[in-house]
Amino acid sequence: MIWDVKSMKKPLFRFEESHNEDVTALQLSGDVLISSSIDNLLNIFNLSGQAGALEEDMIDGSYSSTQPLIACGFVDPKVIWTQTSINTVELIRVEDATLFLNIAKFPHDISYVCTCEVISGTLHLSCGNLSGEVYIYTVRNLQQAFDFRDDEKPLIEADLKLVDMILTQEPYVVRGLKNLDPFHFACCTEGNKV
Repeated sequence: MIWDVKSMKKPLFRFEESHNEDVTALQLSGDVLISSSIDNLLNIFNLSGQAGALEEDMIDGSYSSTQPLIACGFVDPKVIWTQTSINTVELIRVEDATLFLNIAKFPHDISYVCTCEVISGTLHLSCGNLSGEVYIYTVRNLQQAFDFRDDEKPLIEADLKLVDMILTQEPYVVRGLKNLDPFHFACCTEGNKV
């Protein structure tokens, strides 16, 4: 449900049928709202309509993954990233809700994806392993993959560039990572450390 904070009496919009399992993330960019869920769906809503509009009239697109989705966000107004429960990252076109890049292979020993974050207009993937190492990658061929359309071979492989590596003092499993500025990161671990 979406409310106007000036008048909390009645929601402006209600989305009650778009997902049939828990919603794991919401992100807003302009008038576009996206939601991900463990029901494997990523929905794209256009909020520029009138208050009280029907839910089905506000859905601009829906992408169905093969895995539950645990997070989502915008790379830019044309591209959405979503993180799956099996530690892959899928990139989806906003215009038609189609998958154009599935990032499932990493050049280093990766156990899990920590976070996806857009820094200075570039998508960064933070991935860790059980030894306490965190690798931060960018996608070199994101635009090429976005432009590539071929019914015979719908996806091309991601070309990842290692841009940074973090070694924790002890073998912590890093679960969250946030870029604070060009020289500092904050992270939280399974050992209740920040």
